[in-house]
Amino acid sequence: MTRPLIVGSLLAALCMGVGSRSAGQATTSNPPRTPPATGRAQTAPDKTRIAIRHGLDRDASKVNRTPKDTTWAALLAVTHPDDVTTETAQQSRFRPFETTTWRIRGTLTSIILRADGDFFLTVTDAQGPSSGVVEVPDPSLCTASPLHALIQRTRELLDRKYHPTTTKQTVNDPITVVGVGFFGWENPGSSGFGNTSRLMPGIGVEFK
Repeated sequence: MTRPLIVGSLLAALCMGVGSRSAGQATTSNPPRTPPATGRAQTAPDKTRIAIRHGLDRDASKVNRTPKDTTWAALLAVTHPDDVTTETAQQSRFRPFETTTWRIRGTLTSIILRADGDFFLTVTDAQGPSSGVVEVPDPSLCTASPLHALIQRTRELLDRKYHPTTTKQTVNDPITVVGVGFFGWENPGSSGFGNTSRLMPGIGVEFK
């Protein structure tokens, strides 16, 4: 009676071992499926709208590159659609303002190299006391943009004349700037989309 009991115990243990290995193999070859992430879950809202700032968005090729003359007063009066959300703002340009190239003749009052690599220009226009911002991004961050060649040329001209650094230069030079319309956020800590119209990317500059 002792031998059958021992054999039975061994067979039971062997079966349990095989069962455990089978279960382990099934877990390895068939991992739990992760539900597909939605666009909203994949990334937090990007208030910088970096793709649009660098001309890397899906609508960049639709930008009309023929400049339209304007003033800061006119640009700053432009408002975005009422139904703007963080998600649509980071994915799309707002037409026609952000698919138009604008030109302003005025005075460059300051220029600085920002921490994000942009040349940040403050420009007043010749039509009044209004002033606004033109940002020219680092061309190395825009290589896939259809606007890359214009961005690079603009950077070269500004770098040759001003050699911008992280210390702001105060200047008083006549200038003509060309750039694509861009809506920015009111400020980095804002929960709402602002009407801070500016030109970005800057894609042209002329000195007098």
